[in-house]
Amino acid sequence: MKFLMPAALWALLGVAVLIIIYIIRSRHDDYILSSTYIWRLSERFQKNRLPLQRLRQFLLFLLQLLLIAGIAITAAHPAKILYGANVSYALIIDSSASMNIADGMGITRFERALVKISEFAETLNYGSDLSVILAADSPSYLIRRANSKNDIDKALNSAKCSMGHSDIPAALSLAQGLYEETGAVSIVLYTDTDYETVRNIEIIDMRDESDWNVAITSLDYEVAEGGFNFFGEALSMGLDTVLTASLTLDGKVIDAKRIEFADGEYTPFVFEQPGLATFERATVTLSAKDGLAEDNFYCVCRMQKLPANILICGLTPYYIQSVFEADERCTVTVAEYPDADLMAGFDFYIFDGCLPVSMPEDGAVWFIDPVESVNLDLSSLGIILGDTIEDELAIVMPTDASGEAFKVLTDGITLTDAALNIHKRLIIDSTWETILTCGEDPAYITKRMPNGLRISMLAFDLHASNIPMLSDFIGMTQNLLENSMPKILYETDFELGSSVPMSVLPFCESFYVVTPDEEIITFPTDGIRVQLKPEKPGIYSAMQTMYTGVARYVDFFVHMPVSESLPQTGGFIGVAMTAAQHEAMTSEASEGAEELKRWFAAALLILLLAEWGVYYYDRI
Repeated sequence: MKFLMPAALWALLGVAVLIIIYIIRSRHDDYILSSTYIWRLSERFQKNRLPLQRLRQFLLFLLQLLLIAGIAITAAHPAKILYGANVSYALIIDSSASMNIADGMGITRFERALVKISEFAETLNYGSDLSVILAADSPSYLIRRANSKNDIDKALNSAKCSMGHSDIPAALSLAQGLYEETGAVSIVLYTDTDYETVRNIEIIDMRDESDWNVAITSLDYEVAEGGFNFFGEALSMGLDTVLTASLTLDGKVIDAKRIEFADGEYTPFVFEQPGLATFERATVTLSAKDGLAEDNFYCVCRMQKLPANILICGLTPYYIQSVFEADERCTVTVAEYPDADLMAGFDFYIFDGCLPVSMPEDGAVWFIDPVESVNLDLSSLGIILGDTIEDELAIVMPTDASGEAFKVLTDGITLTDAALNIHKRLIIDSTWETILTCGEDPAYITKRMPNGLRISMLAFDLHASNIPMLSDFIGMTQNLLENSMPKILYETDFELGSSVPMSVLPFCESFYVVTPDEEIITFPTDGIRVQLKPEKPGIYSAMQTMYTGVARYVDFFVHMPVSESLPQTGGFIGVAMTAAQHEAMTSEASEGAEELKRWFAAALLILLLAEWGVYYYDRI
């Protein structure tokens, strides 16, 4: 036993004071009696009680002595030395998708980890505490430095396993911070991953011999024989088996076949559908009662190409016309002058060396080499045409540009050695975003109108620059088309844990996404792009409704990370704890103690009651 506050033992001096009081105190009391008869009558009775009276006096002294000593010892905080106490345990739960794989009893690896941690909490020594870290894609504490079994169980009951990756290094960083705070941390990782090298971490394997899982790892399609072929691969882990795979097109099952699986080997499959004219989404599903249902299906969503109806007005629009006419998505109409009768019904309007009478209201607009005109006042758009500059200047991207439109319009282009010899100075307000500059002047600018339409402007004639001769010219015009007429999505296959970037279409009035659980997530329509981070695998639908009442939608598929369906292996993991630090941690752990103050306090209460009983024994 040790004392946590040994200075309080000075109170033991009260024992000496009690002894002195008993030595110097009077041995008898004087009473005035009216007669000696009663005194003589009671002498015989007093002689019979004298031995018991002496015992009572000694017992009363002993109890008072113990009371003083007990008070001093209790104030000194007595404690019992415990090995393994005074340790902060950091228990990390791997919450990656593979931890959802269940055994033959339907218990997942994640659930087994929670049970083991709950059992560990029952054995927690007095003076120690326990922290539980959930290692998701963004690790966090479920509970921090707790020593109550009830509190720990409540935190464990709130834990949910993800369907994506887990960031184990980030979780270990949290545990490392706990070690730096307390100086004595024992780190345990509950996982289903095999690591090649482990340092200063205890690994608890959550896999079970009865675990079995089959997964579709890929699915794609190709046009063949006037129809489509759907092909992919699947993998069985833990069992040789034969399963039925079914093909569903736009909600209808149209084909099925039996597939033989060998344990641990990829098995290819093909569904041939000659004569199939079109489809929106195709799903292949395996009829397997395995440990994880979320990877038993895979979907491929077909994104339809939207046609672009383009009007080009100008006398010499050769370069821009040839690029768009070569794009199969585009239907190009060319006019020398911006006739008012043509200012409607197009998706994209290009004015090369001229201005329209008024701004089109139903399509994106691009001005090339703008001129002063009585038709359209450019100042209403926040732009003023300045002087014409005749000087050979390089065309470059501004170093401080970072807007969404800049990222789209400059994607994949460098414009190395781009230059011009004549351009117009543009004076613009803050609503414009500069994409390219020549000297100190903006050469390529863009802005988004309140209704979502994009307006772009080149401050020079393409014939006065070498840009049409560069390989970047085609990419530049394609980016312009994408910025002016964006797609909601540019791909339809995403891995859980990644963000899904979606474009806000012009004239968009409402924008929402329907999840696989039929939950509706709404997005603002006043931006250029939004981001969705899916939380579950399955088929999602992005829907946008225009002011005109037209609705556009696209389906996309979010799947579990394929690596989570494979045997889990890892490299090196560890925390920055040297051998000396680990030895120091062990030493600190062995010096832990359990306070005994409450037990001494209970003993003091018993002594106090006993002393009171002895003192009043012959007075009752």
